[in-house]
Order: sequence, then C-alpha cells, then structure tokens
Amino acid sequence: MHDALKKLSLLFERLPGIGPRQARRFVYSLVDEKPEILEEFAGAFLEMKKLARRCPECFRAFEGKEAGLPTGQAGLPTGQAGAVCVACATHADSPAILIAEKDVDLENIEKLGVYSGLFHVLGEIALPFQSETDKVRLKELHDRIKRSKTIKEVILATSATNEGDAVAAYVEKILENFTESGKIKITRLGRGLSTGSYLEFSDRSTLDNALKNRK
Repeated sequence: MHDALKKLSLLFERLPGIGPRQARRFVYSLVDEKPEILEEFAGAFLEMKKLARRCPECFRAFEGKEAGLPTGQAGLPTGQAGAVCVACATHADSPAILIAEKDVDLENIEKLGVYSGLFHVLGEIALPFQSETDKVRLKELHDRIKRSKTIKEVILATSATNEGDAVAAYVEKILENFTESGKIKITRLGRGLSTGSYLEFSDRSTLDNALKNRK
C-alpha cells in the first residue's frame, strides 16, 4: 500500500470498531469514487469541524445552531466556554439524569421517545484494568451532580454487556459519596435488554420496558 493510501487507512482505523481490513476496504473503495464525491467528503468533514462541538454540560455532540442557554444562565461554573445544547437548557430542572456510554446510545433513546430529561455522555473512559484515557467526563459528572439542586436519580443506561456492566459499576463507585449521603439514588436499566445487547440497536419497546423496570 502506497504512503497516501496507508495514511488514510490508518486514519480510518482510529474510528471505533474499524479494523485494518475494513479500513483498507474503505480506502480502495474511495480510490474508485468520482472526484466530486471525494470533494463532498472533504467538504462534509470541514463543515463538521466548523459547526459541530460538544456541549460543555452533557458532552453530547451537536451543531452550534442547536445551542440553548449560554453557560452562565445554565448554571455552569464561571469561565466555562460555549452554550449548552437544547436538551440541557430544556430539562435543566429535571430530577433525573441518564448516563449513556456513547452519542449513538443517547441518539437512539431520544429518537424512540422513551425518556425525557437530562443526559450525560461518558465517551471513552478508563476502567482500572484498562489503559489510561481521559477521565474528565467522570469528573464533570461528579461535579455536575454536586452543584445540582434538582437531580435526585442517576439512571445508568449502559449496554447489557460485560463492558457495560463494568462501566456502570465504576460510575457507581465514583458517585458513592452522593448515594451514601442520600443526595441521589442510582438505578440501572431493567433487563428488558437481553444480556449481550447494545443500547444503540435497541427498539422502542425494549428500551421502554428497560426504563420502566429500572432498579
């Protein structure tokens, strides 16, 4: 594989779930595309870089035009940059906050309309037995609950997999000072989700039952 193709393949491998073989398939497919299609790809990447960002409160990805309240009005610490997303502004007084592992999980929950309230997207976190990655979203979750006067319940909406269970247990440990003091209660999705299932692929009925049967 030539240098330019190898570089692009390595970039694709940085994406979640993409291995070397699939990355190479992407690259060779793009080689056969028309120049105008490649220009569309390049333009879409640049537009995403210009418009998309993460909410400083819940860490979901959104476009700037969807921004809600400025951070000062949203109750964020002084100096926090940017405006919060519409969901954080709309549900600022919600008594519950749902913790999702990934943006696609949150997107599926919203699309199916089974929950209306606050969210927090963990993203890539490091468990004690894994390599070190950025833990800032756990710290931000802890700080967010600490300063909240309305949040009474934390819903751990992790996938029904060994990894999802490990993440949920780790979050419970991070927040145990709040549960011990009685500030919040922590619930997990009921097993309407079959073991081994990923949240992003769940249908409305399954998610609805999992939320109703949380404990």
